[in-house]
Amino acid sequence: MKRRSFGHSDSLDMLLDTMCNTFGGVILIALLISLLARDIPNTTADASSATTTRDLWLRYTNALAKHSEVQSECASAAAALSLLDKVEALRQQVVDTKSTASDLRRQAGECERRIREAEEVQRKLASELSGLNSHIQQLTQELTGVTNHKAGEIRAPRSVPALARNYWDYVVKDGKLWPVRILVNGQPELNHAFFDVKDWGSSRRLDPIPERGIDLEHGTGAFQRTLAVISPGDYVVRFWLYADSFPHFAPLRRIAVDKGFGYDLVLCELDEALRTSPGGSGRARQLN
Repeated sequence: MKRRSFGHSDSLDMLLDTMCNTFGGVILIALLISLLARDIPNTTADASSATTTRDLWLRYTNALAKHSEVQSECASAAAALSLLDKVEALRQQVVDTKSTASDLRRQAGECERRIREAEEVQRKLASELSGLNSHIQQLTQELTGVTNHKAGEIRAPRSVPALARNYWDYVVKDGKLWPVRILVNGQPELNHAFFDVKDWGSSRRLDPIPERGIDLEHGTGAFQRTLAVISPGDYVVRFWLYADSFPHFAPLRRIAVDKGFGYDLVLCELDEALRTSPGGSGRARQLN
C-alpha cells in the first residue's frame, strides 16, 4: 500500500507501519488457518472455518476503516503542526516587536530629555538676551544723551563776554521758554508763576511748570518783552538750554545780541534739574 507523506509525521509513519505489519500478519495467519481447515473432512469444522473467516474479514474491514481514520487524523495533525510553526513565527515576531518598542521608548525618552535641556538652554538664553537688550537700551540712552550733549557743544557758540556780573536766566526746554526771575520793586526775585520752587537743603530746586512756559513756536515777542525790563549794563542773558530745544536757541541769541546783551549758554541733559546756589546768591546752578 502506498503511504502518503506528511510533514512532521515520522512517529505516525512508524505507527502505520506497525499496524500494517500486524494486520498483514493477521491476514497471513488467517490464510494459513484457512488452508489447514480444508484438510478437515467434517462439516462442523467447515462451518467453524467459515465463521472464523467471516470474523477475520470483518476484523480486516474494521482495520481498513481504522487505517483510513488514522490517515485522516495524520492529515489533520500535519495541518495542526503547520499552524504551530506559524504560531511560533508569530510569537517570535511579537518578541521582536516588543524589543523594538522598548528601543523606541528608550529613544523617545532620550529625545524628551534633550528637548527639555534645549528648552532650558533657550530660557537661559532668552533671559540673557533680555538682560542684554536692557543693557543695550540703557547704553543707547546714555550714548544718545552724550551725543546730544556733544552735538550741542559743537552747535552752540561760545559765550560772549560782558561787563555785567549778574545773570538774567532763561530755561529753554520742550520748545518753551521759562524766565527764571522777575523784577519786583526793581529787585530780582524767583518767578513763582513759572516755576515750582521747593526748598532743598541750603538751596531751592526749580521745576518748570509745563503749562506756564512761553511757546516759542508762536514767536519771540514775549521773550523780547521780558528783556525790556532789564539793562544790558546790569545783566548777562544766560540760557539753560536742553537738548530738545537747540533749534530755538539761534533766534533767542540773535535777539539778545541785537538788544546789546551779552549772553552765556549752559547745556543741560533732559533728566537734569535746576537749583539756586548755596549761600543765596541767586545764581542758578546745574543739578547732576
